[in-house]
Amino acid sequence: MRAQVASSDGALERLLQEELVRRALLEQARSAGWDKQPEVAAAAKLASERAVVASWLARAAQVPQGYPEDKDVHAFYEANKSRMRNPAEYHLMQIFVKRPADGKADAAERRADDVARRAAAAGADFAALARAESDDQASRDKGGDLGFLAEGWMLPEVRSAVNALKPGQVSAPVATAAGWHIIKLAEVKPSTQATEDQARAAIVRALRGRKAAELRQAYLQALLKKTPPAIDRAQLPALRESLKK
Repeated sequence: MRAQVASSDGALERLLQEELVRRALLEQARSAGWDKQPEVAAAAKLASERAVVASWLARAAQVPQGYPEDKDVHAFYEANKSRMRNPAEYHLMQIFVKRPADGKADAAERRADDVARRAAAAGADFAALARAESDDQASRDKGGDLGFLAEGWMLPEVRSAVNALKPGQVSAPVATAAGWHIIKLAEVKPSTQATEDQARAAIVRALRGRKAAELRQAYLQALLKKTPPAIDRAQLPALRESLKK
């Protein structure tokens, strides 16, 4: 996400817009005293307790700094080599039409439709159109060129549109919270076998995650052995009935 918002004004604006909306909603809710509602306060207390427990458990199950060793990484790679793949990459170009801040989007949407029609026309110079029409300054100055992106770096709406394109084709305007993206698929690099060096970061994450899970389980087992939970089974029917109300 950091790489995406750093290279696209549209993606950065969308992220900021979502955060500002969240803050506005929170301010409204608090000014109305909604956070003092018993069920809301109880849910907030539960969320806070869960965050404390999760953080404490993560600290108690902290994986040693030097884990895994090189031999562990190599063994994992050899055992899972067939599944170690570099993702396919898509060379994209875009023309971005910004959504107006005043919410009056009709004119901008018509403009996006017109630009998309011109971009998809036979013999169209997509790069020239991007320089003339795109509202995304970072890619506009490069003729709309976004470079090669894996699917995981694309906005979900853009990813769906790209999957429907063949190299050389131009999408219809793709609507997002920030505006409309007109995407051209220039080239596709298919998935390839990853070398051990290329897969190393993912292997280290997987092995550290597995080790953390083992440490958490061991910590919980020791805790339960030291202070086993005591449940009064005679009270279960009454408790079960109270949950039905």
